[in-house]
Amino acid sequence: MTHLDALVVGGGPAGSVAALALARAGMRVRLIDRARFPRPKLCGDTLNPGALALLERLEGAALIRGVTRRLRTDALAISGMIVSGPGGATVSADYGPGISALAISRAEFDLMLIEQASAAGVDVVEGVRAIAPIIEQGRVTGVRVVGVSGDSRGNTGQDGIAARLVIVADGRGSRLASALGLSKWAVRPRRWAFGQYFTDVAGMEPRGEMHVRPDGYTGVAPLRGDITNVCVVRHVGAGQMAPIDQRTIIRQTVDADAVLRNRFARARAVSAVVALGPLAIEARACGVPGALL
Repeated sequence: MTHLDALVVGGGPAGSVAALALARAGMRVRLIDRARFPRPKLCGDTLNPGALALLERLEGAALIRGVTRRLRTDALAISGMIVSGPGGATVSADYGPGISALAISRAEFDLMLIEQASAAGVDVVEGVRAIAPIIEQGRVTGVRVVGVSGDSRGNTGQDGIAARLVIVADGRGSRLASALGLSKWAVRPRRWAFGQYFTDVAGMEPRGEMHVRPDGYTGVAPLRGDITNVCVVRHVGAGQMAPIDQRTIIRQTVDADAVLRNRFARARAVSAVVALGPLAIEARACGVPGALL
């Protein structure tokens, strides 16, 4: 049986960077994810200046290599933000001289980091879903999965992968985090996000947008190729609002909004609506013996 120093569950930015750091330190690391990359991911598709600064620090420490250069070539520079409130007041501001954000789809960005992890020696296994932790004598010693059979890659059986350390990075709805008592759904706020891509949106600038309303907010972000990312976040709960039709929620929201409706008059949807929620999670602890959240 192949022995793993670390098993990282989840191939998003957190999981990929964790796997990279461990592999660069000389550990034998496997990363698993239920998806196959590149894969779509509901997100605002923008790296703000703080996120870029973090990537630059990782680059300076030689954990990632060439990512920021590639991002500045492939992504769209974002100079600042436009924010509007429920009463219609709007504020536009730039980040400042020499400071910018970058807009790029999560499908592209996450693939960059997965490729970095693989190049650093991480054993990346796609199409594998974690279903439960393996616990022995009060310590997490591995993960039970679906989609991996017993073979020479280090499995403890037909549905298990053993490791000295498990990194739980598989997102807000993590089965592992829930099973280990590390996180739970928050009672409130109860918000759901709905995302869709459009083309031919009028009045787009190289700025991100946030339009705050009494029932939630709408994020709008430009991407290269005249593509616009639109994310609608709504409060969902008893007595808060009528049932949501996922297929039409974004179009209904922009058409009913005084700030946005004219800009979307000729806009065309170029993707289906994707939903994600509830968004809020309560984290109870950062880990247990053998596992880190």
